[in-house]
Amino acid sequence: VDQMPTPRHDFIETNGDNAMPVLPFMVAMLLFPAEPNTTVLRSPTLHAFFIVASLCVAFTNQAHKMSHSVRQPFLVRKLMDAGIIMSQKHHRIHHSGDFSAYYCITTGWLNAPLDAIGFWRGCEAVITATTGAIPRADDKEMLGDK
Repeated sequence: VDQMPTPRHDFIETNGDNAMPVLPFMVAMLLFPAEPNTTVLRSPTLHAFFIVASLCVAFTNQAHKMSHSVRQPFLVRKLMDAGIIMSQKHHRIHHSGDFSAYYCITTGWLNAPLDAIGFWRGCEAVITATTGAIPRADDKEMLGDK
């Protein structure tokens, strides 16, 4: 599978889909600014949590893009080396074989335990039971291999 289209995506194409779900939280924080000693919605701690969580969600595909890139900026390489974001070597496991393992694309910390307990196979079974869709059944067509 050609992994090189991913690094060629621009910033909006890479991060736009993930940024959309966090917009309601950002709007809520604008409408209900943080104020100490007030309601839970205005809690500075809750605001800080949503800001950090929103940034992580919004930029998860950026981390994924970096694991596909031939060269990474110095800081990204250091984050990969420290295991804070997923390295190319770790992500390569997902891209080998039939793409049926290692679905976590940001840090990869949970890939081995989730695979070990069959979490992804369970999710696939629920999706198949609910929709009738078979996991990876259309991969060759989607990739143009027909």
